[in-house]
Amino acid sequence: MEQRPSAGRTSRVRSVSLQPELDDFVRMLVDSGEFANYSEVVRTALRGMRREESERRARLELNPSIRKSIEQAKKGQTRDFDLRKIASEE
Repeated sequence: MEQRPSAGRTSRVRSVSLQPELDDFVRMLVDSGEFANYSEVVRTALRGMRREESERRARLELNPSIRKSIEQAKKGQTRDFDLRKIASEE
């Protein structure tokens, strides 16, 4: 694995295989000038995936009662309520 210095960090060179549709998409992004090169596209995509994963994990770590309520709702275990009644109780 080849390593290159990058702004105080070491970059690792990887080789990836892309389906033609994805390769065309990356090429279009680079050709449009939105990204400088393939690596920039991949890094941006991975940062987005990392952010999504972080948000997913945060949702899993919700307060246990909230998590239980979400699971119950997914199973259809819900009940009707009246927002006006709830608001008037405050």
